[in-house]
Amino acid sequence: MFDTTAQLLAAIRLGEDSYLELEEIMFAGDKLKGPTRDAIADSLAAFANAKGGVFVLGVREKDREIVGVPRDKLDLAEQIVREVCVSNIKPPLEGTITKLELFSSDGSSRVVLRVDVDRSLSLHQSPGGHFARFGASKRALTTDQIVRLAQQRSQSRLLSFDEEIVKRVGLVDLSPNLVERFRALDNRDPFAVLARKLGMLRVDADGQPRATVAGVLLGTARPADHMATPGSRPSVIAAESRTPGLAISWMRGISTVPSTSRLRRRARSFSAT
Repeated sequence: MFDTTAQLLAAIRLGEDSYLELEEIMFAGDKLKGPTRDAIADSLAAFANAKGGVFVLGVREKDREIVGVPRDKLDLAEQIVREVCVSNIKPPLEGTITKLELFSSDGSSRVVLRVDVDRSLSLHQSPGGHFARFGASKRALTTDQIVRLAQQRSQSRLLSFDEEIVKRVGLVDLSPNLVERFRALDNRDPFAVLARKLGMLRVDADGQPRATVAGVLLGTARPADHMATPGSRPSVIAAESRTPGLAISWMRGISTVPSTSRLRRRARSFSAT
């Protein structure tokens, strides 16, 4: 979704929609003046509860002017967003924060914060309640919608065994050489972002990046060592080969590691949805 700076700029010019929200960020000293942490949380959770989207801090929504984040407040702004994802949203939200240099209408260089939010396998509650993104706004979900969405997401979690987190296995355990095999030719994402888009990496309840089952089996040199750690779900690994389609025996049921083509389709879907 908005894979290049040009695509993002084109989307900003058109304004907010189901996949894009623009916010100007203001500070009074080191204190956040606007938007509030609760408002940021509501917006991010709304994307996660819908089809995902991009939240941009540093663009004034009413005239789509790129005003930027004060350069001396960039680290503080990023810290605030991370804290919001972990502390203001339940369960904690997975998001990717990127600093981008864009140019305002007068040609001045500005830096914005881009927050990519994927469609979540969980139903997220933020300070304002349960929201989902509809067009250029977020709407509070009714009780019936909450129940229905929770059931749908629960079903998805039960079926997506390959996306489950393997405890104590992090980003550093993934081999770049193995993961890079699944990168599309036109993809320029940083390694961590690529791993997340491929479903090999997720953020746990404590906000730490953890490898998924797919990540361990297809992206580590010795999968058996990691899958044998206490607390891991699989009880037996049928083979140590990283041949796509490798079957593994689970404590409940059988799961199949996603094929190479499926992983690449998963990464491309972020730009198509």
